[in-house]
Amino acid sequence: MTRVEDVSGQQGSGQLSVTTEDGTSHSTRSLILTTGITDRLPDIAGLSEHWGTNVLHCPYCHGWEVRDRRLGVLATSPMALHQVQLLRQWSDDVVFFAGLSGPLDEQTRTRLGARGIRIVDQAVIEVLGNGDTLRGVRLEDGSIVEIDAIFTGGTPEPHDRMLELLNLDRVDGPMGNLIAVNAVGLTSNPSVWAAGNVVSPAANVPVAMGAGSFAGAAVNAALVARDFDTAVEQAARELSLTPDSEVPA
Repeated sequence: MTRVEDVSGQQGSGQLSVTTEDGTSHSTRSLILTTGITDRLPDIAGLSEHWGTNVLHCPYCHGWEVRDRRLGVLATSPMALHQVQLLRQWSDDVVFFAGLSGPLDEQTRTRLGARGIRIVDQAVIEVLGNGDTLRGVRLEDGSIVEIDAIFTGGTPEPHDRMLELLNLDRVDGPMGNLIAVNAVGLTSNPSVWAAGNVVSPAANVPVAMGAGSFAGAAVNAALVARDFDTAVEQAARELSLTPDSEVPA
């Protein structure tokens, strides 16, 4: 296994050049990018140490084991408002830490308060706990809010830098700036597809696997079509070079 440094190729040429970290260049007719993302967590003491145990990411992916406990949502983006409303299904004791997301308007405060969700405007500066046990969080004024688990989204960082030379179309969305793809993963370059979290950070494992399967089938179909197109063009050239050639009836 080796790391890809960059991918280049003229638009529409049907060929790509893939350069790996050892300087080797490989030629290919197509490429599928499935490199995923890195979740960049806020720089808060103790947060990363509890990631995957008592600091969780998505209630649709994991975290059912902390239901009916004291839950906190550490807001890092507007998506946190969706997350905290989902988690109210799991527990009657939910705290929304809004310090990193900016001030909330009165309509949002009223909406969360109607379901008994407490709002803390101060910034969280430390996550407190030992081993697999989380005790709470420390706020910027030194006070402690006791909770048993934290949900936070982090900032998705797609692993797509190696495609910068291709100048692919991108799209801005709730999850950030990502390579634009169609339903089967085709990018703005007809030789490049992308699938999974690198273009859809919210996709869980089955969804990402399905996207990869669709992209693989699309690549195969595209290569089959190109082979036939090339064969037809070659046959036409050969026919045009034959003196007094006639097309059979």
